[in-house]
Amino acid sequence: GELYHEPTVVVQENGKSYAKINSLTNSTYSVIYNPRVMADMSAHWAGAEVNDMTSRLIIEGVNDTEFMPDAAITRA
Repeated sequence: GELYHEPTVVVQENGKSYAKINSLTNSTYSVIYNPRVMADMSAHWAGAEVNDMTSRLIIEGVNDTEFMPDAAITRA
């Protein structure tokens, strides 16, 4: 019952968009559109990358709109 990132590439073929999902398991997947913009990252050098990774559910902010780029982090 949890959403998580699965490596995916969106490609265009014959005017249509397709999602190529890279998985080693035989599971059921759903493609979601989940744009996230972290307000405190707008002028930060890594703002675009952080917004991309939060949109892909790879990383999380401290809440839905803040990342706190100068806070201490762990690899967990």
